[in-house]
Amino acid sequence: MLVTSSAERNRSKASVGGVGMLLNPKAYKALTKIEKVSPRIMCATFNGNPSTTTTSCYSPTNAADEEDRTNFYSALTNFIQNVPKHNIPVIGGDMNAKIGPSDHKSKGSTFNKKTNENGQALLNLLEECGMVALNTRFQKRKGKLWTHQYPNSEKAQIDYILLNRKWQNSAKNCEVYNSFSPVGSDHRIVTSELKLSLQANKVKNARKKFDWKALEDEDIKRNYTIEVQNRFAILNNADNEQTADSIYVSIMTAHNVASDSTIPVKKKATERIPWQNKDVIEKRERDLRKQKKYSTKNPRKANRNK
Repeated sequence: MLVTSSAERNRSKASVGGVGMLLNPKAYKALTKIEKVSPRIMCATFNGNPSTTTTSCYSPTNAADEEDRTNFYSALTNFIQNVPKHNIPVIGGDMNAKIGPSDHKSKGSTFNKKTNENGQALLNLLEECGMVALNTRFQKRKGKLWTHQYPNSEKAQIDYILLNRKWQNSAKNCEVYNSFSPVGSDHRIVTSELKLSLQANKVKNARKKFDWKALEDEDIKRNYTIEVQNRFAILNNADNEQTADSIYVSIMTAHNVASDSTIPVKKKATERIPWQNKDVIEKRERDLRKQKKYSTKNPRKANRNK
């Protein structure tokens, strides 16, 4: 499925912009929203947990008017900043930007020898929006870095896949492949493998599980009772205006404090495996004894059944 955003005509009647996305059937079924941000920027949101907002874009060349380049990067920056915080923003496109090694901050590789004006605009966008350029994040040989070949056979890295820094550890790889031969494009395909690494937040102040069977011990039972009575007496005397609600709060507070100081915490139960059930083990042993006894009495039949 090909989803496109039509180009527009400038003052010289030349086509400006025009971007698209090629979706497989699974991605098409998950598609929930398509938006044309500008003639050079379009986005698609895909349902998931979390949802993914994918953007396809095409920057003006480094030789274009400065106003056009500024407008493009400003529009892209504003769009990224307005993506819902719980979504994963992925931006892929022809940025016409060269990032040199001196401006390269990650441990990966860059093909270009120096940064051009679009490259500086891209660096500003990465910093302002908290993004990373994935195809400069991994160590690759030069042949896996360049994405575009000019008519004079000069090569450059100007196409990028950008990802929010929050999700950068989900990117397992990013490299370049030759384009499909029938396309005849002077650009190469930039691919990235993303694997979400979701981890639940640690629960703070988790509720303790007390071993209430410990109250069968007379000493623990006595200490718990005394602690509840003493704590309740202090709380009850401090409350001048007693109501049913205030008394209940005092009782529960006394109970919690007494439990914490006198009742041992319940040990974590080991996971029960069905085949380690006592009844199952006894039945298995009984069947084995019967089988052994039968084999001793009827050796020929036992051998025939094997």
